[in-house]
Order: sequence, then C-alpha cells, then structure tokens
Amino acid sequence: MVSESWGMPFGQLQRQGSGQQLSAGIAYDWYLALAHELERPLEQRVRSRRRQEASLLAHEVDVFCLVRPDWLSKEVSASLQWPSQPLMEAEDRIVAAPGVPVPSSLDDLRGQTLGTVLGFVYPSLEAEFAAGHLRREDAPNETALAAKLLRAHNRYAVLKTLDARYQQRSDAAAVLGISAIVVARVPLFCALAPQARISLAELEAAQASLLRRGEMTRILAKY
Repeated sequence: MVSESWGMPFGQLQRQGSGQQLSAGIAYDWYLALAHELERPLEQRVRSRRRQEASLLAHEVDVFCLVRPDWLSKEVSASLQWPSQPLMEAEDRIVAAPGVPVPSSLDDLRGQTLGTVLGFVYPSLEAEFAAGHLRREDAPNETALAAKLLRAHNRYAVLKTLDARYQQRSDAAAVLGISAIVVARVPLFCALAPQARISLAELEAAQASLLRRGEMTRILAKY
C-alpha cells in the first residue's frame, strides 16, 4: 500500500493511466528491495489516509510500510501483524520558512499558526493546540506543506528532518531553518495485513536480511 500523503523523499507519485503510482523515494526503493528479497512481484495500491485502514482489513493489500501502530485505530492496529524490528527512525522538527527567525523553544511560537498535515496527530503539541497557544493549518500532504513553507504562506511548520534536508539538498536557494525543537522521534515499521499472502516470519526474515546488508542505510543516503 502506498500512502497518497507521501511526498519526497518518502515517495513521489506520478500519474499512470487513470491512477497514480510511486516512481521514486524511500518507500519506493524499500518496496522494490523487499519484493526482490521475497521473490514476489510488486503491485502498488495508492490509498488516501481515510481508505488505508479499510484496505488493510479488506485484504486489498498485503504490506504497508513506513507506518506505526499508534497512527492507526486501536482495532485495526491490533488486527495487523507487526515485525519486532523497525525499518528506520523518523524525526519531526519545527522548521522555519526562509528568512524567518528559527525558534529555540515552543514559547517562541506562541500565537503562531503552525503548518501541519491533514490527519496527522502530534501528541507533544496537542496541549498547545487545545490551549490556543498554537493554531494548526493543515496541508493535504507533506509535499504541499513544504511548498507552503517555501512560499512563506506558513512561517513555521512541522516537517520531518529528512524532508527539510532533502528540500535543502534539492534547492540550495530554499534555506529552511531547521530548529532544535524535536516534536517527535519515532520508529517506523512495515505492517502485515491479517490475511496477507506472505507470513510474518517471511517478512521479518526478508527485512532483517536487507537491514543487515545495509539496504536502508543505502536508500537513506541516496535521498
């Protein structure tokens, strides 16, 4: 399963026929490597955040990578099969638009509107949102969020450190201010659907082999 909300460096969606398919990014490279290791064909199913849980339970997909148990409902998360080892760790930080002062603490952001992604939950910021100290403004996905930040539509946003550094690497003129404020640092996994066509043991063995050979390290270095 491919998340419609992914943007580079995690995933680049391109129009193919009447739908979309991943053509590049961390998720694309990892799915290709995993399919090759499992000796299975790779078939992509692009789903919006609202359709992802239903697709997993309806056996429309086998594997969904770069996800966490607490990003799904408790019912769905409990029905999925989870490897014991994560793929990688992702970090969210407060990032400032080009030319905007980089905050040193959340207190520096009091009264500000913070760019966020629709449907994403930010546990460490929820109290600030509830108290009205911060306002969130949602973008449909991380690519759109970064674009709004680069246009200075938002002065500040919550971006993955990988996203911010990828943007800087792709466009030297777009100097985003990556703050020291870590909103979250979380492990990401591959989830296996309840009636997947591979077993959890097969997934874990393939993943462990790829990680042992440094495949994820190579992919991350690429982006």
